[in-house]
Amino acid sequence: MVKKLNISLKRRIQITYWDSKKQRVKSSSFEAKSINQYLDEFYSGLFQSFQQLRIEGKHITPHSVKARFMDEEEDNQHFTLRDIVSYHNTKMFPKLHWNTSRLYLTSQKYIFLFLKKKLKKEDVWNILQKIPF
Repeated sequence: MVKKLNISLKRRIQITYWDSKKQRVKSSSFEAKSINQYLDEFYSGLFQSFQQLRIEGKHITPHSVKARFMDEEEDNQHFTLRDIVSYHNTKMFPKLHWNTSRLYLTSQKYIFLFLKKKLKKEDVWNILQKIPF
């Protein structure tokens, strides 16, 4: 499963000038060149943040790359709700009755559906950092 994260760059252009295949502004004006250069610099910074995390052997998620790039990360490793659920499933499912496992999976499905529909989030991690586990 590919995880994605949207980041707003707080830049606006007319939709007619946007090339969706190249993900760039297709005009040759000064403003278009400036925006394209900004996009290149931003992409380069994200890639550098990704490479740093990879070299350090840290858990790489879209949120961790963004946090590194935006200089918002803390020294503690963050676990997302999906990480904790996956860990639980790996460790506990062999020990549980099949029907209990089935009910856990149903609950997990509705939790993530709630996050997506009501909170507009794929996962949460900042709330979970307050829980000692």
